[in-house]
Amino acid sequence: MGIGSLGFRGVTVQFAAFCRHILGKITAEWPDMASNKCSPCKVPKTLGIVSYGKFRNDVVRLLGDTSAAIVATMIDFYGLPTDFPGRRTMPAGSCYDQVAYLEQEIGKDIGHPRLLPYLALHEFEAMLFVAPEKIAQTFPGTDKGDDLTAIRRQFNSPEEIDNSPHTAPSRRLKALFPGYEKPLHGPLVILEIGIEQIRGECAHFNGWLVKLEKLGTGV
Repeated sequence: MGIGSLGFRGVTVQFAAFCRHILGKITAEWPDMASNKCSPCKVPKTLGIVSYGKFRNDVVRLLGDTSAAIVATMIDFYGLPTDFPGRRTMPAGSCYDQVAYLEQEIGKDIGHPRLLPYLALHEFEAMLFVAPEKIAQTFPGTDKGDDLTAIRRQFNSPEEIDNSPHTAPSRRLKALFPGYEKPLHGPLVILEIGIEQIRGECAHFNGWLVKLEKLGTGV
């Protein structure tokens, strides 16, 4: 049995690199990995999320692979199309309440026990703000370290960096570093930071990884 993993928002190369780094660590000690039966990452050739219909079709297709123990989604909460289940009925409250509601509604709509929906708060780039100095080091000579630190200090967690076309994490990075490229710089910074530090500051992301870990241990 293996893990089928699905990524849409952003660039597939970015997600695939992230997927290998994260899920590779989590599944490395699973029994099936020793016999080469576990496939940690299966990513559709999609450059960005188009609609819920397209997303749903791809998920259902992956769920048809009986060799996959789980199909896990990783989609940015920022910019999620309005045709996603729960998008128009999302309750007021914290971003954590909202994202949990949307994940629940996606799960209900597809209705498959092997589906583990996950929406990244507010998008992949939020995790980079766990260590602003690592972002700055990726762009030597730009002298933007203080600006990055100031952004981070405005929020209790990097996951809370807001859901706006002007101030979403990727937009902030692009404004500071016009040469920022999602598939290149994102995974580089993640590798520099390290997963344990990200887990410690990003509760929603950590909760997803805990669920994946429990699958491997049979808990």
